[in-house]
Amino acid sequence: MLLSPWLGSATPPADLPLPALVDVELTGKSPASKEALARAAAGVPGVMMDDHAAFESALFRTARGFQFTALSVLVLGFAALILTAAFAAEAHFRINQDTIEILHLIGARDDAIARHMGLAVLRLSLGAAGAALMAALLTVGALQLCMQGLDLSFFPNFAMGFWGFFGIAFEWILAGMLAAALCFLAAHRTVLRALQRMI
Repeated sequence: MLLSPWLGSATPPADLPLPALVDVELTGKSPASKEALARAAAGVPGVMMDDHAAFESALFRTARGFQFTALSVLVLGFAALILTAAFAAEAHFRINQDTIEILHLIGARDDAIARHMGLAVLRLSLGAAGAALMAALLTVGALQLCMQGLDLSFFPNFAMGFWGFFGIAFEWILAGMLAAALCFLAAHRTVLRALQRMI
């Protein structure tokens, strides 16, 4: 029975050398340690313990490394986004500096001017976030179609379902709104500083 995943349901040939496998069923909820199993099998000659704890530890370390890398890329992406928004607001301010100076002289408030230019950057950011969301959803959908039927022991069948797909889309929508808000704040502060230098 233990060899059926490899040899099938048929009885193996008698001349096939097979190791004696022992199926241990644990009664407690916590997994048994390698040392405890070794003590339990101490009286059986030729016993070799196959422990997967080292493999699990390496797998978890790799997964944590991927999580840290993804978080670092996300932080760097937001930092680059803020700098890009500030640069775009500064360039837009320099291009329209003559008009802004006239508005400033006739009594337009600095906050109103900065908010107007920040909203222009916000509209561009929301449009870019929407396009990125559509591209990401199409990519995930294509990935799910390509990986259908892939059912390996270390990689189960890749099927998110409606709620999984909805959860990913909702998280990306929140990320896009956060990115757009950061762009608005960066543009607003940049224009305010530029207006203060005009005084």
